[in-house]
Amino acid sequence: MIIELNVFLACLRCKQDTLHAVLKKCVTKEYYCDQYSDGNLWRRMADASICQTSSVEGFKKEKAQINNEWVHMAKRQ
Repeated sequence: MIIELNVFLACLRCKQDTLHAVLKKCVTKEYYCDQYSDGNLWRRMADASICQTSSVEGFKKEKAQINNEWVHMAKRQ
């Protein structure tokens, strides 16, 4: 059971690293879009992005809770 937990945690770290890399890329792209695009167009794009980001954050919290429950169950056994 310990081996499975270690593999699970390693996979989770890998996924987190991938997510952070994608988010960093998005922040950079948003910065340059803000610099070089029309103000109204950028505001509409940013508002849509905020809606998507809040949706993703809710999903991440839900997954983290499920993962924490799984880890606690694995440690009990």
